[in-house]
Amino acid sequence: MRYWVPNHEMEMCGHAAVGAVWALQSLHLLPDAPSIRISTLSGVVEARIVPSPPDSTSDTVSSKQSILVSQPTGIVGDIDPDHILEILSSLNLKETDLIPGLKIQNARTSRTKTLIPVKDRATLGSLLRIQNRYTFRGKAVSAIAGSALVFGLVQSGVVDARTESPIVVRQGWLMGKPSEIRVLLRRECGVLVGCWISGDVRWVRD
Repeated sequence: MRYWVPNHEMEMCGHAAVGAVWALQSLHLLPDAPSIRISTLSGVVEARIVPSPPDSTSDTVSSKQSILVSQPTGIVGDIDPDHILEILSSLNLKETDLIPGLKIQNARTSRTKTLIPVKDRATLGSLLRIQNRYTFRGKAVSAIAGSALVFGLVQSGVVDARTESPIVVRQGWLMGKPSEIRVLLRRECGVLVGCWISGDVRWVRD
């Protein structure tokens, strides 16, 4: 599976992977198997089609099934203090704009994302004005950023690594393009080996 944005090819796109598997399943174009393997530029991922719980109250077309796409265990690392100062300066942020006790870090499952723990929605909203300085606009949503965020929260202790409930990551609300991605930590023999990303899917006809 290959993914593009207007100017270049992407290694991985979680939203597109979940949506593509859902569409293929809806059109009966997938083999009758509990899971499939998808080759991407960032490596091979697994996708599973799982029936939704019988008491599901979702009104979306995808309410009868959930598509889960795997991501590897996130790698989280600290950033050089000099680079942190550059990041804050470029975003017109001060250290007091950050959540006390949390650090600016890099995290990745497929692509590296910089996690900046801003303390409130007002500060987050102010960053929308900053992007006008640059030649690109920020993405409203990114499932891969959502998975990287969850592993950053696990390392910082905000999310319990033992949780068996999906973590809901809300994105794009301040940009007028609200989205929710669910991230479920994945274990084998009690060891954290990655995560599943999923979300509601529906047909859109313009």
